[in-house]
Amino acid sequence: MLKQLLRLPLTTKCGLIAALICAIAGLTLLVTSMTASKQILLETTRLIGQQWTNQLASQSQQSLLRNDRVSLQAILQDYINSPLIVYGSISDARGDAVAEAGIKREENLNYEAGVAADGRLGRVQLSLNREMIGNEIRDLGKTLLLLTIILCALSYALVAVPTRSLEHYLRLAQARLAQPLRDDKAPYPGEDSLGELLQEIHNPHIRLMEVGEKRYRDYYMMHCHWQAYSDCRAQMAPDRFALQRQLAYSRAEAIARLYHGELLIHRHNGISMRFNTLQQCDHPLFRALCAADLMQKLDRGFKCRAGITKVSIEGTMWVCQAAECEAVERLERATAEGADTWLDHNCRNHERLDAWANCRGSQLSSMKPPYDELLQRQYMQLKSLDLDSLQRHSSESTAS
Repeated sequence: MLKQLLRLPLTTKCGLIAALICAIAGLTLLVTSMTASKQILLETTRLIGQQWTNQLASQSQQSLLRNDRVSLQAILQDYINSPLIVYGSISDARGDAVAEAGIKREENLNYEAGVAADGRLGRVQLSLNREMIGNEIRDLGKTLLLLTIILCALSYALVAVPTRSLEHYLRLAQARLAQPLRDDKAPYPGEDSLGELLQEIHNPHIRLMEVGEKRYRDYYMMHCHWQAYSDCRAQMAPDRFALQRQLAYSRAEAIARLYHGELLIHRHNGISMRFNTLQQCDHPLFRALCAADLMQKLDRGFKCRAGITKVSIEGTMWVCQAAECEAVERLERATAEGADTWLDHNCRNHERLDAWANCRGSQLSSMKPPYDELLQRQYMQLKSLDLDSLQRHSSESTAS
């Protein structure tokens, strides 16, 4: 039901909301008015019925003293002629009816009064039609319900008609956004927030973006260059090449999660990872060295060679991204040939590098014990996983 309402045009939805609000208010007023009117009408009817009964007792006093049944019947008949009174009777002191007219029913409103002060001469009784009183209340309810319906229709029209023009303005704005070269003006004459929005859409102002806040970035960047990427693409069947490339991406994602790195794609023929300093984690350079070792062993089909550099830059977001792209380009050139992991001067001069790996100049040949044994076990585990297993492992890592 809600989905069907959401599919309605904006004009219909706004009109229905206005009509619903008016209907709720009208029905609340209807129930309140009918309840109050019923109480007032019943109380008024009770007072009138008791007054008529007392008046009948007073008029019939002399006729009862004379035992004039004809006069009593004539007096009673005058009351019965009223459409509200459906039954009347006059009884003597012994309780015998000396005059009676109409039909007595228990569901009607019955009133009694004694003739004379203590009722020693007799009693009179009148019954008022309860159904007529109910009809009056129902007629009042019907009138109020009709007024509520009229107000709902009027409120729908008063809201829907202006909203239709608003919907037209929004459609023109949508067409303007779909065609940026379209030259038109905002048709909405108002100067409110809607007018400002439509004016901005139809007559946009070209502005420069605000300069972002400067920040300092310090992290290690590892880039894996697939030296045989073009040869594999030319020699392999398309399906086989796509599978091999997807397997390389999946392995890289698993390694990035294993060593708390961020997987990035800056080149079509390689994979990059960003390693930030994290609390309760190994040094980012050590994590980059381990990831590079695993990537080079696993992606031998693409003849992968890794390079690591340190990025230290202070500037806005775009400046930092440009510095990262420059670092990747530098690693791309440095790893175009060769087989070992390439390190820039910042990495080569790190104080703990000799404790982690065996290096010759800018080349890292292997990791030292016990890290090489750990990496060998991780290499065997990753090598044994197929593409489905890697994707499932990545999903479980994300969920956890």
